[in-house]
Amino acid sequence: MIAAGPRVPSSDIEAVRKTRVNPGALPPASLSDSRIQQIVLSSRHCSIYDCQISNDMGHAKMAKKSAEGAAPKPGPGDVANREKNPEQFILVLRALAEAYHAFSGYSARHIRQMNLTPAQFDIIATLGNTPGVPFNQLARKTLITKGTLTGIIDRLEAKGLVRREVPVGDRRSFRAVLTAAGEALFAEVFPVHVAYLRRAFAGAKPGEMEQVARLLRQLQSRFRDTPESL
Repeated sequence: MIAAGPRVPSSDIEAVRKTRVNPGALPPASLSDSRIQQIVLSSRHCSIYDCQISNDMGHAKMAKKSAEGAAPKPGPGDVANREKNPEQFILVLRALAEAYHAFSGYSARHIRQMNLTPAQFDIIATLGNTPGVPFNQLARKTLITKGTLTGIIDRLEAKGLVRREVPVGDRRSFRAVLTAAGEALFAEVFPVHVAYLRRAFAGAKPGEMEQVARLLRQLQSRFRDTPESL
């Protein structure tokens, strides 16, 4: 059993801020401890788009050939334009999914070396520095289904890292809370994992991270602001 330990030191969090955030690009002062936890969690989740986009690109090529066979012969300008810009948004989505998948694999390998599964780490990292999180919120924050979440909590509870609590005034729901051992484990593994993730960005040029962050925020805005209905 791991002895009770302190919360993540502010110096560790400050180190994360200084290395993960490029001054002048993203405001370090606005990042709370919980926000840094959310950044690590949200960036670590896997995506199903990797294989599906590959399939869609193959289908699109076949559909394009079929359509070209039935349509009038395109002019030289049309052919050159298609060859130069073959479904650019699909290429962007595929690159995004592949980068996300590679990052997830890189992160998961380190988490397993700490004798945790990625899902267990997600839960511990989400519960760290909190008074506890209701099950429905925990499922939403970790992107783990409620059925799967119950089993993971059971295993963490058996390890003495998590306990269930019934919130005052709401006996129909449960809240997951880190035990003293769970808090100690969080204080031990979370800064170490952030430092491990930092290594992937070593050697990046000063303006590169700002540019990547800016382009990703633009892409996020496109998905968020585009109307859902066709």
